[in-house]
Amino acid sequence: MSNTIIAASSLVADAEPYLVALIGVVVTAVGAVISAEVRRYTGLAVDQALLAKVERYIEDKAAQQVASAADNLAHAEIDVESPLVADIVAKIVAAIPVELNAVGMSPTAVAHKVAAAFGRLQAGMTAAPARID
Repeated sequence: MSNTIIAASSLVADAEPYLVALIGVVVTAVGAVISAEVRRYTGLAVDQALLAKVERYIEDKAAQQVASAADNLAHAEIDVESPLVADIVAKIVAAIPVELNAVGMSPTAVAHKVAAAFGRLQAGMTAAPARID
């Protein structure tokens, strides 16, 4: 038998950067697997950029309607069942059905977003003076 003693601390110190990198890789891999399983079971794989694009499109359509109205719709009562909202929702659903389906947005959800957009726009508007031609 030999009386040679190997200090474990120097071995651990030499291996530490490799162990830290290995742990980082393992944690990342486990996170990716968990994320993939959640998406597989729940179908939650929404692209945030696409969702922002859809929401911006809805906001733009509501803003276009406000801008084209003679009184800026400043005092109009607009809710989800409003014919104005239904008309805009029909146009949005016809224009971007693939995007709406990709983000999982139903026509009812679009109607709520349109009505909310009108509310935000109306909050910042004042009634335009009547035009005299």
